[in-house]
Amino acid sequence: MTSAHTYLKMPSCEDPRAVFGATTLPCLVLGRVPNPDPAKDLESSALTQPVVRGLVVVRALLYPPHGDVRAAVDAAAKVLWAAHTEAAV
Repeated sequence: MTSAHTYLKMPSCEDPRAVFGATTLPCLVLGRVPNPDPAKDLESSALTQPVVRGLVVVRALLYPPHGDVRAAVDAAAKVLWAAHTEAAV
């Protein structure tokens, strides 16, 4: 048995450093409706953890409360880009 090609799908949590630091497997964070201000999502997000590779797109992103899918996807992309840029620094 091998863990090759295995990703963990995990929700964002209060202590992402402890939770995501407990594994070496790549992780995907369960998505949610992005905040209009991507900086606020990064403050409470696990996306900056080294093992996190991206988001799992869920119904809340495809059917946002405000009805603007493009804006929701753009906001999620900005959060991912900022997390990737921050992790690289």
